[in-house]
Amino acid sequence: MNFLDPNSLSLYFSSSSTCEIVKVVPICFSFISLDYTIDIVGTCDGLVCLSMTGCGNWDVIFLWNPSTREYKRLPSSSTRALKPYANKYGFGYDCSIDDYKLVKVVIFDKSSNHSKVEVYSLNSNSWRTIDIIPWFIDNMKTGVFDDGALYWSVVHLPDENDLIIRFDFSNETFKEIPLPPTEYKNL
Repeated sequence: MNFLDPNSLSLYFSSSSTCEIVKVVPICFSFISLDYTIDIVGTCDGLVCLSMTGCGNWDVIFLWNPSTREYKRLPSSSTRALKPYANKYGFGYDCSIDDYKLVKVVIFDKSSNHSKVEVYSLNSNSWRTIDIIPWFIDNMKTGVFDDGALYWSVVHLPDENDLIIRFDFSNETFKEIPLPPTEYKNL
């Protein structure tokens, strides 16, 4: 992303093999300022989910369609993290009800042994709390979406075992996936 003009950003798409810029897509949002950090939360079916943090706005999320240049600011959820950058996100599509969803995991504190999960539905344009989970998402800010589910690398609390969790978009449930055994814990 490029911050040359405070009222305009650009996404740079590069070739993974040559690192050459192959396409530049401008994002023109009149509300962007240099005080914000922009993160790509996820992409799905051509939609890009963006998170803006900074200036006390720890929860400003947009869905953007680069092809049509249309965007939608999502309503704020009811839960705020105790500090900036403590929210973990994942974006994807629920084919069972033809709906795009954003999953927000609010990390309160590693010592609290839990995180709160909220789901935004594009169809209803609303957030709802679905679960309290015993995992701490430490490594990745965004979940990886594949085949109707989000995946995160997590630490199970309080025993601090590393594993992967899977969030199924259709039934909105979590499942633990153990990591393969290894003699080296921090590979």
